[in-house]
Amino acid sequence: MKFFIDTANLAQIREAQDMGILDGVTTNPSLMAKEGITGDQAVVAHYKAICEIVDGDVSAEVYRDWETDRKSTRLNSSHSRASRMPSSA
Repeated sequence: MKFFIDTANLAQIREAQDMGILDGVTTNPSLMAKEGITGDQAVVAHYKAICEIVDGDVSAEVYRDWETDRKSTRLNSSHSRASRMPSSA
């Protein structure tokens, strides 16, 4: 059996690693937010910090903001259509 800790809390990860019982870490955006980690650069830096602590596997889940993508696509499509329309003079 392997022991994976499901957290983004570095102190908890270090504690489990120091005990010698840690086989890996699983974490996700919700756990990152719970620790106050926000923003792409901060999240990436935090994932790197986890990897530096853990000797085993790290499962770093990410998500895509579909609502933002949908709005961006709609805006780009509207802009594209508008730029092809003849201007009225």
